[in-house]
Amino acid sequence: MSVILSVARGHNASTTLMIDGEVVFYIEEERLSRRKYDGSPILGIMKAFDCVDHIDHLVVCHTHKHGPELDWTGETLYSGLLRKLARGRFEFQTHHVAAIHHEMHAICGFYNSGFETAACVIADGAGSFLETDAIDGVIYEFETIFKAKWPLDKFDVAYKHLGTDQSVGVKKLDESNLDIILTEYPGYVKSYEAITEYCGFQSIDAGKTMGLSPYGKENPDLPPITRDGWVSRDLFTPDYPNQSAVNIDRYPILQEDVLEISKNKERYEKSGQREDKEYTEIQKDLAYAVQKATEEGLIRLIRKAHEKTGEKNIVISGGYGLNCVANYKYWKEFPDLNIYVEPISHDGGTSIGGAVWLNEQIVKSDKPYPRRKSLYFGISNYNRHYFDPLLVPK
Repeated sequence: MSVILSVARGHNASTTLMIDGEVVFYIEEERLSRRKYDGSPILGIMKAFDCVDHIDHLVVCHTHKHGPELDWTGETLYSGLLRKLARGRFEFQTHHVAAIHHEMHAICGFYNSGFETAACVIADGAGSFLETDAIDGVIYEFETIFKAKWPLDKFDVAYKHLGTDQSVGVKKLDESNLDIILTEYPGYVKSYEAITEYCGFQSIDAGKTMGLSPYGKENPDLPPITRDGWVSRDLFTPDYPNQSAVNIDRYPILQEDVLEISKNKERYEKSGQREDKEYTEIQKDLAYAVQKATEEGLIRLIRKAHEKTGEKNIVISGGYGLNCVANYKYWKEFPDLNIYVEPISHDGGTSIGGAVWLNEQIVKSDKPYPRRKSLYFGISNYNRHYFDPLLVPK
């Protein structure tokens, strides 16, 4: 029996337990801690021992390997925690997955899709922290297209957009036809995060911007989100890996709007937050604009994936896969393609990707896994007592 415990660090921390190639459970840390976006999947690791008495492999997934260490021993947090929980009863191997973050998104979606072959389209925030001989410093993953096939050693890059905050224009990094591009332009998700912050939300709450977008309209007075096929570096100032920001100082229309936003915020706070929060017309119009521009960008990526790989099966994953408004547009735009959008498109899904990735190195699967029909993996975390205070006595 092969027991793999895979964890995803970061704001969508999660834990996946896989036994002999089957996901026994997947759970997000916030479900156990009751704190939204809770990182460090410590409770998830402990939860695994409700199901098993040993772990053979620990997979730690993130965008880079750097992280907290235990005092004295210098062990990484998750290896040290599992070693302590083992209390000498078993030994395990630790595998750090850091340089192939987009591949973990793609494997998660491909595994759940049930496809035998597919093109995987990944649009994410900053992806793995990478390096290249072309420039000094760290570069980041924005969008990637993979051609996938079982077994997973047939998992090839067909296109990749890498980014930097340096002024490099557009550079082709691979002389073959792989189409690996390094640019100074932010990715689609970074533009969406910047507008999300401009609208008064946390950058991670892009779903709120999606919800605000139908209240906006085309506004020719606003600077464009994209220019010449790339996200506009004039409008967005990158601050990788965390975010990019709207360049307010460059545009008088935005400077004036920020003053109105400040007045709205003051009124809202004085009301004791009893009134509905107000949004300016510019905020609404920017939400509309970034939704439309990024939808069109992903449609171009899907078309590129089909043309470069010849695949009619398309898997969509990475953070932008959570944009359900855009997902509807893909099905309308491509009625002849078989499009599967991974429901766990955020970074939590990479723990599933990590478990499958390692399992496929142990036992190569020639056939696809059955398509997922439900988001519910394994054990229930339902506790009746959560609802006890709401019960009315008879």
